[in-house]
Formats: sequence, structure tokens, C-alpha cells
Amino acid sequence: MRGFRSTDDGYAGSLSCTREVSAVTAACMLMRRDLFDELGGFDEHFATHYQDVDLCLRLGRSGRRILFTPRAVLRHHESATRGAYYDQLDRALLLDAWGDTIARGDPYYSPLLSLSGDDYRLRVAA
Repeated sequence: MRGFRSTDDGYAGSLSCTREVSAVTAACMLMRRDLFDELGGFDEHFATHYQDVDLCLRLGRSGRRILFTPRAVLRHHESATRGAYYDQLDRALLLDAWGDTIARGDPYYSPLLSLSGDDYRLRVAA
């Protein structure tokens, strides 16, 4: 839901209610320290990308839930410090560790919607 205004309700109200999600950005993440430590913290093998996704997937695998709340108001400038650099090695590491999970799809995102944009357009049949 990148790019939506803070006043937008989102698709089917998804930005206006607390709901379960598969992952959140570490820039806006809140977690108890003992839980963070129990999960092993951020995997330092990831140089610039996906530490947060990996941590969230480990959290979900442990049986815990990740909640998005619209009541937290934060400003995050996506990749402002990193710039346009994209680490292909980090992508490969994520897919090596979580490829099967990612291939099954996000259980909180409708398979009827396209993955090629942020605007919730319908998936085009192949």
C-alpha cells in the first residue's frame, strides 16, 4: 500500500483498520526486545535489503502474529539513505531461505489481485 495518503481507506478499508499482515518494514516496526532476541534479531547476512522481511517471516513461522495498525502515524522515506541501489545477492538469499513460502503467496492478499502494482487492480488471466 505504498504511496497511499494517510487519509485513504485503502482497498476494502484495509488501511483504516487493524489487521494481520505477513510483514512490515523495520523502519516502522515495534517488537518486544525479548522476542527480537528469541528470534535471533536481524540476520546480518542481508547486507542492505530484506532483514525485516526475513524477521517477519521467522516471527510468523513461530506462530506469532504481525499486526498493522492505522493509529500509528509515522513518516518513512523509502530507501532515502540507500538510494536506488538494489542488492541482488540479498534477493537471492531471501529466495533461498523463503522461496517456497513466497511462492505459496501472501495469505493476506487476494490471489485475484495483481502483484504488478500498488493499486489493487485485478489480476489478468494468463
